[in-house]
Amino acid sequence: MRHSHVYVVASGFGLRVVPIAPPFQFALGPLPSQLDTLRTVDGKELFARLTPDAGGYKSQISEGTSMLSDVLDVVEGPQLQAWWLETSAYRVPLPRAWRAIAGDDPSQPSIFDLVGPGDSLMFVQTPRNPPDPDRLCGPGQRIRARGSDARSAWVELRYSLEGRDWAQRHDVLRLGGLTCALTVQSPESCFEAIAPTHQSVLNSIAPSTHDS
Repeated sequence: MRHSHVYVVASGFGLRVVPIAPPFQFALGPLPSQLDTLRTVDGKELFARLTPDAGGYKSQISEGTSMLSDVLDVVEGPQLQAWWLETSAYRVPLPRAWRAIAGDDPSQPSIFDLVGPGDSLMFVQTPRNPPDPDRLCGPGQRIRARGSDARSAWVELRYSLEGRDWAQRHDVLRLGGLTCALTVQSPESCFEAIAPTHQSVLNSIAPSTHDS
């Protein structure tokens, strides 16, 4: 199977899962060790579920999917006891009840989006120079709080869009020589509910294992 270039893969349990081409989605399956991968090709959805098994894996595909290789390839990966989303520079854990969505437009500012409950969203950017978090406040937004700790410098914003009140937070942190900016946003009514997932992702961002 010929691959198109993909910029994010899923790694865990000694495996590395490489989708054949974007656009695609990753999500955890019913069991924490299971990984679901969904590709969309000409409006048709191709689906595969991977279950690590004794150093290898078992797979299931949907009725409309001809073979596993229409969706993904599996190669040897790092011995991580969870599924992680890995780019060439950094990795983050794949949270329960969130989907990692990777599009096919390389000009987008983030490699993938994490889409969660209640229209919540998280994404990572890697700016060349560390931005001042206060400068990440856009038109129509207002600063609700700001601060810094051992992990990041951050700013929390509020704004209204299409009749809804939204909350957004930017965390800027360093991973060695790499700057990462993690953004999380949701309707203000559910911002507190997704805070534990955001904190877990923020605390877990780590260098990629691609070269290890």
